[in-house]
Amino acid sequence: MVRSEGVAAVPRRRSWKRFVDRNYVLLMLLPSLVIMIGLFGGGLFSAVMQSLGYFPLVGLTKLTLRYYVELVTDSGFLRSLWFTFYVAAASTLIASVISTFVAVNMKRATGGKWRLMMIYKLPLAVPYMIVIVMAIVTLSGGGILARVLYALRIIQSTQDFPSLLYTSSGAGVIWVYVWKFVGFMTLSIYSVYVGINANLFDVARTLGASTWRTFWHVTFPLLLPGIVSSSLICFAFSFGSFEVPLVLGPSFPNTLPVFAYVDYMNAAKYSLADVPLPMATMVLTSVISVLVMLMYRNASERLKVIKGGR
Repeated sequence: MVRSEGVAAVPRRRSWKRFVDRNYVLLMLLPSLVIMIGLFGGGLFSAVMQSLGYFPLVGLTKLTLRYYVELVTDSGFLRSLWFTFYVAAASTLIASVISTFVAVNMKRATGGKWRLMMIYKLPLAVPYMIVIVMAIVTLSGGGILARVLYALRIIQSTQDFPSLLYTSSGAGVIWVYVWKFVGFMTLSIYSVYVGINANLFDVARTLGASTWRTFWHVTFPLLLPGIVSSSLICFAFSFGSFEVPLVLGPSFPNTLPVFAYVDYMNAAKYSLADVPLPMATMVLTSVISVLVMLMYRNASERLKVIKGGR
């Protein structure tokens, strides 16, 4: 009887070992995942329920879509939604153009390549709050750029320097995002560019294509999946970012996270019954970000197909 129990225990230990081997990474991450899912998932669930009108603390217990209807018909929300799209799209587009140029020229560079690599990687190591301070010191009316232009007699006084911060153009916010995005996007695009077969460029030149035509008809189509995937990541990040538009953006309109923050603080100060409105704003912002990330996943799958077909 004892012998049979020992024989049965061996397969159990082996099956447990196989389970551990197959799920080793997941098991190692499990403590962190439990905390993250518990905190983030619990907060998200609470936000969704409050956006649907379930907030027993103030006597709201009936689920309703009334707050979402109020949002999509509110002119202030629609202007903030447009401003958020504008800032995210403009910063992503500008960064993608700069990053593509840097990645292509970095591949062609020889002795100075390490210098280019140091320059484009520098923004990755700088925290956003430091970049915000840099923007204030550089782009404000009394900042470094205004003083340099005044010293060169390009402007009559520092007050003639155009307003780039706290304006509806969002120039300061876009500048910060571009400065931070260029490093990440260059790294992504360059990793795709180095994998392109150089014979394709030789064939294009042999057929008489100029450098510009070679870029548009050969290089750019092959880089496009990498450009799109990295652009979608940056777009989703800037769409849901909070600290940069809070400090450098205009008072109105501002991005949706700031719009929700202001509404929430007003509701917490004056009437908790209005909390579902900012919660609905945050839920809509999260939904849009998730949709963008799904687009990123689709772009990544296409990139794998293209790489596999080479």
